[in-house]
Amino acid sequence: MISILKILLIPICFFGWFKDSRSIEEKNFDRVMKEGISYIEKKYKLETMGIGGGIPKGLVENFNISFQHKGILDIDELRALILNIAKDFLAIVNSDEKIRPFLAKYPFTDEGLSLRIFVHDKNGYELEHPFFSISCLCGSEIRYETLKKLSSSPYPKTITRKTESYNEAVKILQEQQNLN
Repeated sequence: MISILKILLIPICFFGWFKDSRSIEEKNFDRVMKEGISYIEKKYKLETMGIGGGIPKGLVENFNISFQHKGILDIDELRALILNIAKDFLAIVNSDEKIRPFLAKYPFTDEGLSLRIFVHDKNGYELEHPFFSISCLCGSEIRYETLKKLSSSPYPKTITRKTESYNEAVKILQEQQNLN
C-alpha cells in the first residue's frame, strides 16, 4: 500500500513544481511575442537572437527583440527592413484583444519597441566597416552602425553611426517608394 502511494505521490510532486506561475500579463506578453517573432522570421528570413521586455506594475511598456540577417544590406535596405518589422510587429500587438488591457499605451507605438538587426555575411560572420553591422530602433530613433573588430578588445569599435528619428525614416522610405 505504501509503495503505491509513493508511486502516485512522486509524479504529482514532481510535476507540481512545474506549474506555470507566470501572471496573465506575462502569459499574454509571451504569446504575442512568440506570434510576432514567428511571423517576422518567416516573412523576412531572419533568426531571433534575443528577446525581452518590460511589464512593470502589470502593464507592458516595451518589447525588445534582436534579429540576425544574413547578407549585406545598404542603409536604404536596412531602413526598409527595420521599419517593416516594426510595422508588422505593432500590427500584431495592436490587433490582439487579449493583450490590450495589459498594454501601458494603446495603440502601442514605436516608442515601446526596441528592435535590433545584426547584419552578418551569408555564412553568418560579422561584417566590418564599410558594411553596416547593426541597425537599432530604440526610443523612436533608428541608428545604423559600421563596426571594426579590435585585437585589444572583445568589443568592436563603432566607426560610423547614422541616426534618424522614426518619423524621418518613415518619410524617407515613403519618398523612395513613391519614386519606384
